[in-house]
Amino acid sequence: MAFEKKYTEQELVCLLKQRDKTAFGYLYDKYAASFYGMILTNLNHNEKAAQDILQDVFVRIWKNLEGYDNTQEILFTWMFKIVSSTIKDKIGIIKKISIQMVNNNVSIIRH
Repeated sequence: MAFEKKYTEQELVCLLKQRDKTAFGYLYDKYAASFYGMILTNLNHNEKAAQDILQDVFVRIWKNLEGYDNTQEILFTWMFKIVSSTIKDKIGIIKKISIQMVNNNVSIIRH
């Protein structure tokens, strides 16, 4: 969904902290494609995992908005850190558990 309304960063942050869903939709529309591309690249183009991580990223952003301090960093930088840490968390989980199939028997291997 494309939003015609444009916000200054200060307006957007204020609305997001008030839990304004329209502002959150705007934020998603503005940044989701960029974040998805970054996630997809880090996951060797695993689309399903990238979609799941993108959803996790925006849930984390929504849940942690109160902790964002616009006097310390710009919103994009703060969100970028959330994207990066979510990717690292998920890749760590993926690497710890792998599935091995030998002669139609499935084994879960923890590294």
